[in-house]
Amino acid sequence: MKREMDRTTAPAIEKVKELSVPSLEPRDQINGTPVFVVEDEAEELNKIEVVFPAGSGEELKPLLATATSSMLTEGAGEYSANQISELKDYYGAKIQTGVGKDLASVTLVCLKSNLEELIPIFVAIIQKPAFPEKEFESYKRRTKASLKVNLEKVEIICRLVFSELFFGDSKYAERFAPEDFDKIDQTDLEAFHNENYRLKDARIFISGGDVNKAIALLKQALKAGEGNVFSKAVGNFSPKQEVKFVRKDGALQSAIRVGFPAIARHNEDYPAFYIANTILGGYFGSRLMQNIREDKGYTYGIGSSINQLKDLAYVVISTQVGAKHTDATLKEIHYEVNRLRNESVPVEELELVKNYTAGGLLRSFDGTFSQASLLNTMLMHGLSQSYYEQFLKKIYAISPADILMVAQKYFDPEKFTIAIVGEGFSDND
Repeated sequence: MKREMDRTTAPAIEKVKELSVPSLEPRDQINGTPVFVVEDEAEELNKIEVVFPAGSGEELKPLLATATSSMLTEGAGEYSANQISELKDYYGAKIQTGVGKDLASVTLVCLKSNLEELIPIFVAIIQKPAFPEKEFESYKRRTKASLKVNLEKVEIICRLVFSELFFGDSKYAERFAPEDFDKIDQTDLEAFHNENYRLKDARIFISGGDVNKAIALLKQALKAGEGNVFSKAVGNFSPKQEVKFVRKDGALQSAIRVGFPAIARHNEDYPAFYIANTILGGYFGSRLMQNIREDKGYTYGIGSSINQLKDLAYVVISTQVGAKHTDATLKEIHYEVNRLRNESVPVEELELVKNYTAGGLLRSFDGTFSQASLLNTMLMHGLSQSYYEQFLKKIYAISPADILMVAQKYFDPEKFTIAIVGEGFSDND
């Protein structure tokens, strides 16, 4: 007899009981570079990611880290840019580069049956980039034109204004303009690559199917390199607690960024801090979304994120609102932060966010590629093998009193750094 499902009652929410955390111990070494592995022999794909301390925080000229990363695939070793593109397409592979404030990466994703054909190209991109003049000039023209367009957008201007206020003279500050590309030449690219893309400073992450084959092929292809200082000092980091408004005539919307210092993952208060931020603006049902989007209709979206860099952490609340709602939006942001600081979170809301967070954590461990990315995060921040399992247990144990404590301790409006870019600062509501 077929049993009918009762759709009038929501299924019970089950707690996440365990996480499949990959080993932090390297499987092997390639010329002194540790190789970390997350393996599933049943997978047909392999992902190889080589991570270097070559983020924008290491550059001596604005945009140099980005330019170097972008040019790696524009010709390397015996391969021209066209050949790299054609071979990548022929084998259905993905070869991409990326750069952040701390790290840069080169990644290959391909069928495990094509590793032999693609690893020589991948290694050439890492160790023998040509930085050809024609392709570099073309890259500069394209990127300058794109940057000029982007620098007319209020959200991009606001990001730069906030960065200058918050990061000051530290290595994490973003200061760039289209003309900065004219100050970079091939010699700069070569020097930055030689200094920051050294194998002995790297970490290699291999995930997916035939990891042993990938290791063997990389051992044949990769050459040893000299070591280097992993990262330069942060510099002067002293966020300015102020509000800065930049007028953008004709803008229909205002971009708003509100930031304040956060705490590192190692801090004993971090689990409660994380949940408090999620309640405030860390998911679609957050208080900021419910108030400023759903109730007031000022914006399509607003969020609060915790940004963990290698040497510091910060929270940023960001949104774009109709120009006439700028002042009211700032008032509502302050209102929600103060409500978090002064009112106990209802148990039902807290349980919802705890379960949402646990589910998101479980999803982040789903699949070998995701687990390899988490390994990178754990190693970068010096987290222990048991960190995420302990984090999960602490999440479930958090009480409304814990949220009130961290909100009062860390979510301090007196420490806000606020950047606003738009046409006006008045409100008609």
